[in-house]
Amino acid sequence: MIPRLMGVALCHSLLFLMAVRIIQSAWPPGIFWPLLSLAVVLGYMSADFASGLVHWFFDEICGEATPLLGGVARPFREHHKDPEDILKHDFLYTNGGACLALAPILLVVYLLGGPAKEDLLSIWCHTLFFSFALGLAWTNQFHKWAHCSCPPRIVGFLQALGVILSKSHHDHHHQAPFSRAYCITAGWCNPVLDKFQLLARLRCAIKGD
Repeated sequence: MIPRLMGVALCHSLLFLMAVRIIQSAWPPGIFWPLLSLAVVLGYMSADFASGLVHWFFDEICGEATPLLGGVARPFREHHKDPEDILKHDFLYTNGGACLALAPILLVVYLLGGPAKEDLLSIWCHTLFFSFALGLAWTNQFHKWAHCSCPPRIVGFLQALGVILSKSHHDHHHQAPFSRAYCITAGWCNPVLDKFQLLARLRCAIKGD
């Protein structure tokens, strides 16, 4: 539990420091801010897509017997056997693994330095990455809340707005044929991925079936 605590603490500390750097570089508000809003949306959407790709990979491609990655695949497979088990996990257990994986990347980005003052491209790229990392850091928590029948009021409000994954949206993933709605940050990418069966086509290309 200590490594998970350290991962959560370091990940969120670095995210906070990165946010401060971005705000300082883009202040005062002006032409930057509408463009930075676009970076936030695109970064968050990228996190949603990444969550779906990882989820799909461990559901469809990588099994428990896969060398090196089998241990990572196991929780994905067990989740389908008992979807409500995720509700028994506390915040550290739910989010510690993702934060541990993100923390080294965030540390490298932070040590490389923040965006240059009033440099639009630099600030935009940092904002995009920040939004992407923040979305990934909280994806498992959003996923957990999507299994909760009575989430906290603010969570239900965000789910209703479509900002984070909702139970009604995620329920599609746990219905036969169990091969859709893989994205679990907000679910924004699922309609396109499912409509054109992009992940199913990718599976056929990889496995040849």
